[in-house]
Amino acid sequence: MRFENTDKLEAFQDRLKALPNAVVIDWSRLKYPDELFEDTVHLRHDGAIDFSRKLADKIGQVLKERHGQTETRAEK
Repeated sequence: MRFENTDKLEAFQDRLKALPNAVVIDWSRLKYPDELFEDTVHLRHDGAIDFSRKLADKIGQVLKERHGQTETRAEK
């Protein structure tokens, strides 16, 4: 999928990346099989659970990198 305003989106992401406490996670190319979608945009329950786990893992990774944390809430 390609959006009409990709230049504006990229410029906005660049402005966010310049902020000291902002993290931009670009998963625009993340692929899920059609059966995990309710419609063209919304994930079904199984897809949402998988996405949520990936997001939690990524947040944990970012926190560890930025703050030297050795464990996340899920690991406690």
